[in-house]
Amino acid sequence: MKILIMTCKFGMGHYIAAKNLEEKIEQSDLEAQSEVVDFSQIVLGDTSRWFYAIYKTVIGKTSRLYYLIYKNTLNADGRLERVLKTPQKYIEKKLETEIHRHNPDVIISTYSLASHFLAEYKYSRKMQTPLITCVTDLSAHEVWIHENTDYYLVATQQTKKDLINRGIDARSISVFGIPVSKKYEQGFVTESKKVPARRGKKKELLMMGGGLGLLPTNMEFYRKLDHLPNLHSTIICGENKRLYRRLVKEEFKNIEIQGFCHNVSDYMQRADILISKPGGLTTFEAIYAEVPLLSFAPYLPQERTNAAYIVSQEMGCILPKKTEDILTVVQKIAENKELLKNYRTNMRQAKQCLVKTALVEFLCQAERRVYVS
Repeated sequence: MKILIMTCKFGMGHYIAAKNLEEKIEQSDLEAQSEVVDFSQIVLGDTSRWFYAIYKTVIGKTSRLYYLIYKNTLNADGRLERVLKTPQKYIEKKLETEIHRHNPDVIISTYSLASHFLAEYKYSRKMQTPLITCVTDLSAHEVWIHENTDYYLVATQQTKKDLINRGIDARSISVFGIPVSKKYEQGFVTESKKVPARRGKKKELLMMGGGLGLLPTNMEFYRKLDHLPNLHSTIICGENKRLYRRLVKEEFKNIEIQGFCHNVSDYMQRADILISKPGGLTTFEAIYAEVPLLSFAPYLPQERTNAAYIVSQEMGCILPKKTEDILTVVQKIAENKELLKNYRTNMRQAKQCLVKTALVEFLCQAERRVYVS
């Protein structure tokens, strides 16, 4: 059985989730071959790299502009439909070439626009290939949802309820979480030799700002963090090379500075507390690692939903906007053993509510149909 997984890199969470799905399929008992392809590369060709560069600039420096575009497009009556209709024929031709090249038995999408146009392609071409949409946020805006989608993998029970309220059959939705790597799902066994051991009795704080390294830029914040008692911190700067260069110049005693990391799971294993922007994938990596998540004050709509979920399930909190107030909250939480234990317990319970076998079960059914036909 051939499985095509379509994603994009507008936010690396979509792409990493797709790779994690590929990993799950490869490690299953299915006789299946899967391949991850970039929807933006299919549609835009080599110019996709320029769009990615623009996206990084908008998110990194002018996120308010992104928010306004996002809000006005999704909320305006009829505007979204007009925007999506304009390039539809062009995109469907591009998808047709790619689908014919792979000839898949099942298609999976982890990106909303890919899900939409694939579903439209199914309708216009009367394609019978099953389409699975894996929603990689805790909320599903209307671009994710289409009557020609066969199956949905969603993050939470609330996401499932939202889809049911929009007319989706409950039997075609599974609460799967957001797919994480096997390192998180199988639990941590040994600490990587690449990551220094814990600092005695000190609590370990891990701070990240996503792949773009969207972190506080005030050096005084980090100097004060360095002096918080009984706390050792690791700062992962991602692609924020400017912040990385500034931080490594400081002579911190209790802060370790890292750039872009491929072994974040190792640092997550060591951590007692995580401070991060509340991306969907990061949220579920924290849940699987059972590391309480203190969210930077969210700005983007999907991150507001993610942060609200963390708070509602008592798995962490939303930090104040002012950097000087963040340190006060961090110190109080780090010293509260009972609160940290409660956060971790709730994360463990959240994991137990997920239908982790949903994808493989659906693919098994599809595999039987392929062999019968």
